[in-house]
Amino acid sequence: MFLKTILFSLLGLTLCQDLYSGILDDYYLVRKLDSGLIRGKKIVTENGVEGFAFLSVPVTEPPVGELRFKKPVPRKPWKGILETTDYTVSCYWNSTITSAFTDSFKMDEDCVHLHIYTNKNCLKSKECAVAFYIHGGNFAFGTPMNFNQSFLVDNFGNSSRNIVLVTPSFRQAAFASLNLNWKLPLSSDVNVGLHDLVFELQWVRDNIHVFGGDSSRITVIGHSGGADIANYMAISPVIQKMFQQVAILSRRSDAEELFPDRNQAGSRMTAIYTGCTTLDMYDPQWEKLEVVEPIVACLRNKSALEISAVQRIVEPQGFAFQSAALDYGEGALLPTIYEILDKSRTTMPMLTGTVSKEFLESKDTVKGFNVVDQVALRRWCYQLIKLRGYAPSESAIQSCMVEYNTTSKSINLFDDVYFYVSQLEIAMSATAQGAPVYVYQFEYEDIGNAYYAGDGNPQPTREEIPGHAMELIYLIGQHLGNFTEKDYQIKYLYSQIFIDFINYGTPNTFKRKWDKFDPTKLNYFVVDYPDPDLKNPGMKNNYHKRAFEFWDEEFPIVAGSREVFTNESEFLEVAFEKDVNATTPEPAVTTTEATSSGVNWQLLFWLFFSLFILTVLAIAGVIFVAYRQNPGYETV
Repeated sequence: MFLKTILFSLLGLTLCQDLYSGILDDYYLVRKLDSGLIRGKKIVTENGVEGFAFLSVPVTEPPVGELRFKKPVPRKPWKGILETTDYTVSCYWNSTITSAFTDSFKMDEDCVHLHIYTNKNCLKSKECAVAFYIHGGNFAFGTPMNFNQSFLVDNFGNSSRNIVLVTPSFRQAAFASLNLNWKLPLSSDVNVGLHDLVFELQWVRDNIHVFGGDSSRITVIGHSGGADIANYMAISPVIQKMFQQVAILSRRSDAEELFPDRNQAGSRMTAIYTGCTTLDMYDPQWEKLEVVEPIVACLRNKSALEISAVQRIVEPQGFAFQSAALDYGEGALLPTIYEILDKSRTTMPMLTGTVSKEFLESKDTVKGFNVVDQVALRRWCYQLIKLRGYAPSESAIQSCMVEYNTTSKSINLFDDVYFYVSQLEIAMSATAQGAPVYVYQFEYEDIGNAYYAGDGNPQPTREEIPGHAMELIYLIGQHLGNFTEKDYQIKYLYSQIFIDFINYGTPNTFKRKWDKFDPTKLNYFVVDYPDPDLKNPGMKNNYHKRAFEFWDEEFPIVAGSREVFTNESEFLEVAFEKDVNATTPEPAVTTTEATSSGVNWQLLFWLFFSLFILTVLAIAGVIFVAYRQNPGYETV
């Protein structure tokens, strides 16, 4: 009897504990917003890290019907408790310029959602720093549904880190960037995708305390196209006041161009392909309000699927929906050209950097061992010169070709212009305006199968690692492959860099010496994980110094003044114009060691070296034969 009493007591205690635990979880999982109650879910990772996720929290009215192509409107209150326990939908996009497939996600227009991760410590203290992470794609594609939930809890919700992480969903492609004619007072708004993010950031400022976050400690983080957007936000006189720090990772230089008719070509082609107009793209009728407004109305009556399908048609023609437009009037987010906005940064701390092998787009210049394809090199020089705003004179093209006429340089030509020089320019600009800037380069090459390129895509070779976005496997779990024990260690070590920056405004710690960026040193932090201790090499000087010296100091002397694009037509003409002088094949040249007399000394060196080796091998063969024959003679 006594034993039964003890057993029933223990059973009752267990049931009470389970009941108490469930009640306690509900205390953390049910949150009250201005618009209503929501219920999240508890996530316990394989590492035992416990966190709470509130996924697909709707913050705006569904942008459908008359609200399609309009700035976001606050969500109306709902009754009862809204379940926010899993990802629901992605915003519509159907892009050809990403390895992700749209059929991997359920898509809907009611998609302007926030995904929020927190933990008990934050919910109790309400003092945790906040990370607002913007996915890549720059309004052409992308979704936070790519991110692994347990991975995010591990990296940000750990009780030793205590970060409230917010990943926003926002409209994409034509739904984000429709711009049929910026000069007309149309019922459609400009830059609604960017306005989604601004609305969501303001929502975070107003509501993040409900999830344990401190609205005075917000860091905006963006990678690739998300880095372009994070940079827009940092230079916008309206948005920059809404957060305190920024991390700009692998940003591209072509996103600097701001002009009022950005995305106009893609918008008009969308109207044409959906049957909303018979006008061609340059018809003067586009200047008439009474002509264009019915086209907007027609597009509002098309299904989201019809509009999204057109994206795959117009992108290969060069009309991708990307970047934001220069806008005007009350509430304008980007009211002037980039060069002016860039000079109005605040002194907010900045973390910025790249991987060491980004895209390697100009690898087609490598024709063979130490051989540069001159036609490909000329084509790249011509296009990149024009994209930087210079006239592609013969002297300018030749200057570029001479500078990059080695395989080790030509393979990096695209990345130098699009990423590395651009990264230095933004670091220098922010530093000049008093901001503490921290620059890094991720150089770890042994990623292997920890990175998964995606279904149907070839895995990168070692020579292509680390490429664009590969480091994200350790930060947000995107393109997550098969982790080794070492990969799990790197995940902890790499993410800690960002945790420290978010929490303290600097990645410099007692164990990790990281100096502020100095334009005279071009100093940067090398992120690598060599065996056996995985200790980062740390600070180095001269981050892509030669590329910066050439493009920002030497090349302008040869090329003359640099112009700013004023409209999309100029930009598209440059982006897709071909150099007629590059169509005739030229003999491949190895390196710039060729002298003005036409003698290529490096080629001669390799020829003589090869002959020398062949001679040595021949002599060795004769000696070997003689040696084998000699004992026979002695025996006889």
